[in-house]
Amino acid sequence: MTPEEIASLPYRPCVGVMLVNADGHVFVGQRKDRDQDAWQMPQGGIEKDEHAEIAALRELEEETGVMANSVSVVAQTDGWLPYELPHDLVPKIWKGRFRGQQQKWFLLRFHDVPQGKLAVVVTHLEMCSPMPLRDVPTPDGVTLRKVEPTLNWYRDIFNRVGSREWLWYGRLKKSDAELQAILSAQDTVFYTLSKDGHDEALLELKFGDDQECELAYFGLTPKLIGTGAGRYLMNHAIRTAWARPISRFRLHTCTMDSPQAMSFYIRSGFTPYKRQIEIDDDPRLIGLLGLSLIHI
Repeated sequence: MTPEEIASLPYRPCVGVMLVNADGHVFVGQRKDRDQDAWQMPQGGIEKDEHAEIAALRELEEETGVMANSVSVVAQTDGWLPYELPHDLVPKIWKGRFRGQQQKWFLLRFHDVPQGKLAVVVTHLEMCSPMPLRDVPTPDGVTLRKVEPTLNWYRDIFNRVGSREWLWYGRLKKSDAELQAILSAQDTVFYTLSKDGHDEALLELKFGDDQECELAYFGLTPKLIGTGAGRYLMNHAIRTAWARPISRFRLHTCTMDSPQAMSFYIRSGFTPYKRQIEIDDDPRLIGLLGLSLIHI
């Protein structure tokens, strides 16, 4: 393209986001489509008839998983900030339709977490085809068994696996009737690992009508952590899920979980596809957990 042809092209309308927290730290992310360092703030094009502020909030969620209800718009540039592409790149980018971009930048700030609330970053992961498994032996003295859970059994194992160590509380909010409906559902199966006569793990798989399986809960008590039982139980979960005609096996974890959880799930063959921030009542302050049971 000649310089004259390039000069006649319009700018691509675009938004940029500077996201800060209460300490004034600015979010900058590494691009997933680059093997080398390529750090940037969230930004992207404005769709047809889309308001610039709406585009900024959309790009923020699409590129980082941070949802619009987690931030406030503090400021924006008065006008548009244009820049030109090098001439040799113009025919290669955006199909040669733009000479560069003109951006409107937005300053967004995370909401303060209200008193009595708890904020966590939730990461959703998926496995869309069976993954090769690294076989591991059954840990010494451990047996795997399928469970038909009672209310007392489930509340006990849920507390010992998750609530005491990692602040699991979702099922603690359920009434007996609500929890019993979950435990009795035909589409949900439960397994545990036993050692020395005591159940020390929880594996809960929920199969849906949409050819998906959710790993609803997965964890070990401290007695089995570090014994290889986690890998053994995960292998069983993957085999059990894909033994049925599913097309997707999914789970979610959060920043209150074990620091090793994310890397363990990725090594198991799951891929992160979405992140979001959730704010809920602090279960330690509403009677679900004792105040001494703090592990965040």
